[in-house]
Amino acid sequence: MTRITLLASLLILSALLVVGCGESDTRTPTTPSGDGPYPNLTFGGDTTFDVLTWNVKNFPSTASDQNVYVADIIRSLEPDLVAFQEISSVYVFDQMVAGIPGYDGFVCDSTSYSGQDLAWMWRTSTVTVDDHYDIYESQSGPFPRDPAVLEVTFGGVSMTLINNHFKCCGDGEIELSEGDEEYRRLEAVNLLDGWIEINAPGRRVIVLGDLNDKIDDSATRNVFTAFLDDPDHYRFADMSLAGTPASYSWKLQSHLDHILISDELFGDFEKAGSAVATIRVDQHLENAMSEYTGHVSDHFPVGLSLDLTPEPLP
Repeated sequence: MTRITLLASLLILSALLVVGCGESDTRTPTTPSGDGPYPNLTFGGDTTFDVLTWNVKNFPSTASDQNVYVADIIRSLEPDLVAFQEISSVYVFDQMVAGIPGYDGFVCDSTSYSGQDLAWMWRTSTVTVDDHYDIYESQSGPFPRDPAVLEVTFGGVSMTLINNHFKCCGDGEIELSEGDEEYRRLEAVNLLDGWIEINAPGRRVIVLGDLNDKIDDSATRNVFTAFLDDPDHYRFADMSLAGTPASYSWKLQSHLDHILISDELFGDFEKAGSAVATIRVDQHLENAMSEYTGHVSDHFPVGLSLDLTPEPLP
């Protein structure tokens, strides 16, 4: 299907279907088409749990055809689950989801930072959404956007995922002040650590999103110490990408989009069939980086592919 045909389909759907947050489960499930426009753009496999985190830069304001590009990329990659950041239009997002066969999703309209909402999209044939909710809704200092929790089942395995978009910017130094950007991110990490310990003990947990800081900073400047200092319980699956400029997630200038896993997933991540990668979509576009940043985003999707061990029967 060409972009023109897909755009026409989306416009028709917009006249027929308007779906609000929390209503997306009323759509009729279909199966992925398998005919994405970028045949060499792949990640994961048919049996692995393939999840992406992707900041799509004020979607859909980057370009008039941004929604078509994003839809084409999703159709090519066929992930099981996507955690989006920076959704500025619920209406356009719902249009896009409705135009991608085999997928469902919704925008979490609970942000305290206007116009940059979080969102979820999942493959209906492989992922069952068991519950979704936001946490720390009154903590706008550490969390400009409320963390969005999604409880899912994939292949009989239950997991808890937490989508985040931390405060941006700063000078690289942590100052013990509520107005300091690094300190706000440090507080966010500490709060997430506490929530997981209390509310998700023993569960497979994935924390992902645009966390707006480097995980390989020195200890005195690192906002992720609560996770890094507890290697028995947490691991950044994307740590290998942090020191590889070709894998930097933000304009190839820095690695800011991360995927953290709990110890219940360590064994699965260590399997030969599991993988993590910054997905260089620009390498599959005619005009490469200029086309990607001009029509899609300033962040690349970061993907985790897990060869999950089925849970034992009760």
